[in-house]
Amino acid sequence: MENARFEALLEQYREPVERYIHCRMPCSADADDVVQNTFLAAFRNFGTLRDPAAFRAWLLAIAKNECRMYYRRKYRTETVSLDALGEIAAKTGVRGGISREILDALPEDARTILVLYYVEEMPQADIAARLGIPVGTVKSRLHYARERFRTACPPHIRSMYEKRGSLMKEKTIDYTAGFSAELPELVITKKDVPFFEVKDIGVIVPEVGRRSYEGTYRYPAKKLTLVSHFRAERLCSIHGAEGVKVCEDMYSPKLDYYTRNAQTSFVQMTDEYLRYLGFMYGDDYIPESETTYEDMLVLHTFLDEGYNKIVNAEDPVRGNPLVIRERPADHDASSDKPDELFLEKPFFRYTTGVYAVKIGGSVYEAVGVIEVLNGYVTEKFITRDDRCILLRWYETWVSVCMNGNYSDEYRESLDGNRRLRVNGEEYIHLEDRLYR
Repeated sequence: MENARFEALLEQYREPVERYIHCRMPCSADADDVVQNTFLAAFRNFGTLRDPAAFRAWLLAIAKNECRMYYRRKYRTETVSLDALGEIAAKTGVRGGISREILDALPEDARTILVLYYVEEMPQADIAARLGIPVGTVKSRLHYARERFRTACPPHIRSMYEKRGSLMKEKTIDYTAGFSAELPELVITKKDVPFFEVKDIGVIVPEVGRRSYEGTYRYPAKKLTLVSHFRAERLCSIHGAEGVKVCEDMYSPKLDYYTRNAQTSFVQMTDEYLRYLGFMYGDDYIPESETTYEDMLVLHTFLDEGYNKIVNAEDPVRGNPLVIRERPADHDASSDKPDELFLEKPFFRYTTGVYAVKIGGSVYEAVGVIEVLNGYVTEKFITRDDRCILLRWYETWVSVCMNGNYSDEYRESLDGNRRLRVNGEEYIHLEDRLYR
């Protein structure tokens, strides 16, 4: 009876707990071990849980402890992980493991307080009691230890930290980001060459200091409709999972209006996966007059109830696999038309071949990647150096009608737009998005 109750509760809350562990671990193999240890510990101690309604919080507490134990064991071997050092890594821009020799080279008082605070995760008051010093001294030693740690890190890591202070110092902004008012000549030709693997890193590499730009051209007019400015602003920690805060500013050429922080996401990229730790909903507008106002902001994270699985698409636990391997999209067996495709699984990325993509005066060799989501389809073209140069956006007619951003006049203009049938459903080509 108890076993059945445990299995039922575990099945209900398995996914968010597994996602939490994978977001905290440096690689999937280690995460799988911690997941098994967590569920085993929960099974053995289930009899101590008095209130079944508290099962989710209780299970997450066990998962947090197992993550902490993992890093304790890791520290006692040869390396200290980025995640184990938490805020130290966040303040230095470290990616991957940190050699233990860096810590060992620090003075003993600095090394001790870093390990107690970041690896053992002891509160400052407990550290003060352990060392027999005031809490104020703990704070000052932590500050000193962080500075010594950064100094001991390699130059490329220190330079990442130093970039943060100058991210937003530009006094003038080219709102159009150099995109032309009309869509450049665009020619896409399929090539009969071997497939090559690429990485799908999204619209911006999630590393502090990075910037990228997206220009949206809406059909049939092919005029520049929107320009998005993306910036990887700073490192962040969501429920103990380290990531990068990515802000998106938007410029409307038609209205000549610039919206700052229109969207904010928190992104984590490992050697294997790209995943979204959370999103910020609500806008913070900063017009040119510098007058500001703020709507209520809502942070939606990967541990919230009803977290949208689509944002981590193929694998809601681990995230989107970084590498795109060949997974050919099938043509609809009931049709001989090239624009009628069959994709076996929704939310999975399929490949359509290798293309020569001509944008204006430049020609790129790129892999075509197509994905069907709820009400829309995206078709990306990614080059050998892992850059998405073009995204084509399609929506169903129902989606177009329900979208309040589309006017009746615009809907009436869509008759001549390209149609794409995926799994028997028709999608209308609405936009092309270029990147730089």
